[in-house]
Amino acid sequence: MTNFKNTNKKKLSTLVGQQLPEYVLADHPKFIEFLESYFLFMESAELNLESITSIDNILLETETATNSYVLLNQTTTHGLDAGDRVVDEQLSFGGSFQRGEVITGTISGATATVLTEDIRGNSRLFISANNAFETGETVTGGTSGATALIKKYRANPVENIQQLLNYSDPDHTISDFLSQMKDEFLNTIPKDTDAAVDERKLIKNIKSLYRAKGTERAHKAFFSILFNESAEVYRPTDDMLRVSDGKWNTQTFIRCTQTEAQAVNNPIELVGQTITQANNPADDNINFATAVVENILKFQEGTTQIIEIIISDETVVGTFFTGAVIEGVSNVDPNIQVKVTVSKGLATATVDNDGSTLTVGDEATLIGGGDGAGGRIQVLDISGSGVSEVIVDNGGTGYEEDDILTFSSGTAEAKVSVVNGGFAPETGSVDIHVELESGTITGSGSGDLLLEDFGDGTIGKFLDSASAVVDREVKFELENEVGHILTEASVGEEGSQVSDKFFILNQEHELDLPYNIEADEHIVLENKTLEADHYVGNKIVQENSTGNGDVTDVRMIASGSGYTTLPTATISGIRFMALEDATDSGTDGHSRIELETGGRVLTDIAFDGASVTVIPFGDEIGRATSLNIIEHGIDYTSAPTYAFPRYAVLKSVTGAISDTETFTTTISGSSGTVTNFTAPLFKYASSATAMEVGDTITFSGGTTAVVAKSDPLTGSGTIAEKITTQGKYVNQDGHISEGSKKIQDSLYYQDFSYVIRVAKDIGEWRDAIKRAVHPSGFYVTGEVNIQSRLDGRVKRPVGASLSSGLFSGTLDSPIYMRLNTLFSTIFGRRLGVGLRNMSNGVELDGLTKRSSAIARAGVPVEVHDDFRAPYTGATKDLNLSPETTIQLEQRNRNSFYSLNSYTARGTSVSNGYAYAGPRLKTLSRFGLSAYAANNAIVLEGGTATGKSELLLETSAGGGILQSEQGASFSTTLADWSTLRFTGSLNTAVDGESVRLSDINGTTSSQNHKTNFTFPTEVTTTPT
Repeated sequence: MTNFKNTNKKKLSTLVGQQLPEYVLADHPKFIEFLESYFLFMESAELNLESITSIDNILLETETATNSYVLLNQTTTHGLDAGDRVVDEQLSFGGSFQRGEVITGTISGATATVLTEDIRGNSRLFISANNAFETGETVTGGTSGATALIKKYRANPVENIQQLLNYSDPDHTISDFLSQMKDEFLNTIPKDTDAAVDERKLIKNIKSLYRAKGTERAHKAFFSILFNESAEVYRPTDDMLRVSDGKWNTQTFIRCTQTEAQAVNNPIELVGQTITQANNPADDNINFATAVVENILKFQEGTTQIIEIIISDETVVGTFFTGAVIEGVSNVDPNIQVKVTVSKGLATATVDNDGSTLTVGDEATLIGGGDGAGGRIQVLDISGSGVSEVIVDNGGTGYEEDDILTFSSGTAEAKVSVVNGGFAPETGSVDIHVELESGTITGSGSGDLLLEDFGDGTIGKFLDSASAVVDREVKFELENEVGHILTEASVGEEGSQVSDKFFILNQEHELDLPYNIEADEHIVLENKTLEADHYVGNKIVQENSTGNGDVTDVRMIASGSGYTTLPTATISGIRFMALEDATDSGTDGHSRIELETGGRVLTDIAFDGASVTVIPFGDEIGRATSLNIIEHGIDYTSAPTYAFPRYAVLKSVTGAISDTETFTTTISGSSGTVTNFTAPLFKYASSATAMEVGDTITFSGGTTAVVAKSDPLTGSGTIAEKITTQGKYVNQDGHISEGSKKIQDSLYYQDFSYVIRVAKDIGEWRDAIKRAVHPSGFYVTGEVNIQSRLDGRVKRPVGASLSSGLFSGTLDSPIYMRLNTLFSTIFGRRLGVGLRNMSNGVELDGLTKRSSAIARAGVPVEVHDDFRAPYTGATKDLNLSPETTIQLEQRNRNSFYSLNSYTARGTSVSNGYAYAGPRLKTLSRFGLSAYAANNAIVLEGGTATGKSELLLETSAGGGILQSEQGASFSTTLADWSTLRFTGSLNTAVDGESVRLSDINGTTSSQNHKTNFTFPTEVTTTPT
């Protein structure tokens, strides 16, 4: 509240002497005093007070609750002080408010002079007007030291008229009117706002808050008013999962360079400008083109400085061409033309063959491209798929059908389907291929001569005539003779041989067919025999126990999904007890013993399968789905070739394979350098062709291996002047994989909810915010923000020499030096694990306990190592014990009684427990006591105080008339004869009769418990 309008500065009381004639001043001084006092009264204000400081009066000694004080009779002629109290000379302050002293408000700081006081009867002061006083603040007398609370400020009529317009202004109104304004304009704002809030300014500006009601800005302003803290408004709708909510971003740019002459001007000055490629009449390719520059990046690749001009694709007109000069006006100096030269970079990268067993981040080597440099291509994403087959690398021994494969990851399932091998073709049944001569194979392949492909896509090989065939000729035979009819040309010609004979064939004749059996094939079942068969596979297998149990085939039960790398697998199984051959009526030689209720008998022999090596594989595992251009490069004149790292799955590996070894192959002719080998996956770099399945690899270290699978990645791309990136998501919104996104729950995660994060509990502000700024229909909740920064209120010393340790004062300003250490000694306690009682207190964690003296000493602080551990290694201070102690009834309790003093019949009793019932001592004391019932006859309607009982007329005034049902109860010796010792846990004592010598403590301790029940007072009611 400003002060210049608090009081009326134009006071008449000071002008009275100037306005009266001189004779009045000389002849009537009392009249002048009267006028001055009158106008002074008219200009004064009234303060109604409460909680006035009590005065230390002298109290009379009295026997009643009424306080009486020492009073004055009359010490002046007029007796004006009659009845005043005498004040103690040790009064802690000067007394009550005194006329003429200055009083000061503790909150407002307003001051006024006391004109007169009326404390005794009406608790009020008349003061010089100052409407800056606030209701409820404390005023203090400058001379007397008296204090009181202002209950009400009443201005004088003159002041009210002169300052009437000021009362409507929150800056200048009096405290009482300010309270009314708060009730009117701050009706929805809590009364207990932060102390730092200026209520007068708040009233003036509250309209802005009401206009912003329901907005984030209004909520933050509300919490500044309420707690003087910055609140955070969080909307759960921002973290709700929405379909297609991801933000996809692409950029279009032109890569350029600058000649030495062009480099004089900075291309950064083209940001926001229009660049232009002028038409070149001498070159049909270079035509007029323009674009608007959004941003420019400058960076170095090798010795070439690249200028990447990011443009808005919508603003591009025409086509920019390599080698053309584009220019634009500088955004710094319009008189400068900034020029650059257009170049080409990598524009696209496409997967041609997606390969397999790849890894994200595999980077291609770029071959060709003219003068281009700096381009980088990597595998961006690969597919996840299931295991389609299991390759048997080493069959091992001791396996049986249905042994289970356990995969290192995923949900794939498989079992052993064939052991001991299948039936292979006999010698001489295998096809013999016609091959190229040695040394004539320059490319990949086996060297076999291939026939033209059949219409159904099958491929045939040219076979040697020595290959076994199925004879399907149908010849005419001689009647009743052995032999066939020959053609005329087959007889009598010179030089004819038996092999040159030509037979006359029947019309049903068909050409001979080769067996078409390769060396690695098996004799299999016919297709019809496999129908409705629940077993997978078509190989004919040997009987059980006829081989060494080597794994031949594995059948897939479930391929699983999501594999991006090849898993590994192990084989395990269960062995059952079988019948002896003599008792086996089956023909498989391996009948198992089955239980009557189901199940089979297991042997006590452990699973004996060993040394098998299998390779799970899936054609779609690790296939490249997209490529990423990491760096587009510069100055390309042709599209380069992308040579990606190659992978192959190897089997039959004879030894170790080291990185950087070289290798050669037998079929594909591929050769190169080993990049990495992690069985079974082989990664290599080859300048020639990729490996083929069946290739035998020979490494420079002498190891050999066979290629089981090979499918290399190949890709291609284009170059361009104007390049548009593949694009990427700039956030994870809408992605199911994004963990921070939540599904709508119609309460917290919804479009109409919000959260207030402030360092206060929601219970302190929930109701207030709903009245003030909360938008209707929204759900609001709160989160408590943890205060992470505290004001230490630390002051730095200044003044005298630091070496002397003396300081002349403190300066209220930040500490400009770094505070390293607050304490000079560091203490620490390390918890360990050990036994207290068992095994002689073994330390289970292997740590050694430190002595308490060492632990209490701590370690000194080292400024260079504030976080040094306060204990040495392999030591601890406290133990967490895993033992559990069970307290049995026999456990000694010395706190109850001494073992040496507790005997029963001379026998020491060692049990002890807390017991609060009757003992032998109790029986000795109260055993023969009688408990009489007080069944007195009372008057009808008698009270509960016993005053309505019928008394017997006796001189002693005693005796009560009782009903005939009155009874007396007590114990007898006959009752005692049934009492027995119990609870001593000693067979020599328990069960023995309790004697009088035991009860009086002669032969047994009187502390021994007893189960004897004493009667209590019993009241009977006749019916």
